[in-house]
Formats: sequence, structure tokens, C-alpha cells
Amino acid sequence: MKTKFLALFVLLFMFIAPTFAYADQFSSSNKVEFSVTSGVELGGTESTFDKLRTITGSSENGSLISITLSKKNASGTLNEYASYEIEIGPTGLFSQTVELELGENIVSVSADKEGKNSSYGECVIKRKKREIKTELENGISIPGMSTTVVLY
Repeated sequence: MKTKFLALFVLLFMFIAPTFAYADQFSSSNKVEFSVTSGVELGGTESTFDKLRTITGSSENGSLISITLSKKNASGTLNEYASYEIEIGPTGLFSQTVELELGENIVSVSADKEGKNSSYGECVIKRKKREIKTELENGISIPGMSTTVVLY
């Protein structure tokens, strides 16, 4: 009885195992997909006092993630001040620490892969001066007054 059960198990394994071994993710889209899991919220605007931000996410193996930081000058022209490129390995994960300048930073993230159309997203991070944070933490606002009392 054990022999018949073992033979049946081996036979089933031979027919089922190759199906799983050669299975691959199928995508009908010809666009390279990526997601940002932390650090920025694409499509949004946020404020911070932090100088550094770590952007993490995932994409397809072999794709190239580009992170670009830009600021608008006085005439409204967008000037790039930093850029990073990360090639995605077998894990599909990426992480990059970026340095934010004071003011409005435009963070653009794109994914490219040979033979596929690229994907793109951006957000705005407004970096405020640290002194403002200290004043907000130590200040008392009294309704009806035009100034804030600061306690040191």
C-alpha cells in the first residue's frame, strides 16, 4: 500500500511541479510599473522641517528608477539641483536618501525599462526653516493679539 501511495505521489509531483517552476507574472500592460512605499506621496504636497528624506519603493527587476529634485527660480523656470538613478535588482526594491533645500522642492520619480513605456510621478515638498519649528513649539498664541509670545 505504501508503495502505491508513494508512486502516485511521485507521479502527481512530476506533472504539477513543472507548472509552478515555470510560472511567471504576466502583465498585459506595456508600461513598467513602480510604487513608492514611503518617503513621499506622489501627486501630493507636504511640508517638513527635515533636511533629508529617504524614498523607498519597488519596481520590476531590471528597471531603472530616476529621482530628480528641482526648484523654481524667480522667473518660474524649473532648475534641477540633484538627480539619482537606481537600477532595480532581483529583490525589486529601492531606497534613496535625498537632501531637500529650503523652500519648495519638486520631487520627480520615474521608472524606465527596455522595451516598455516609462512611468512617472511627482510631488512637492516644502522645507521650512528649523527656527520656525522652534518658535511654534515654544510660542503661545493669544487670540486677538497680532504677535506671538515666545517662551525661551
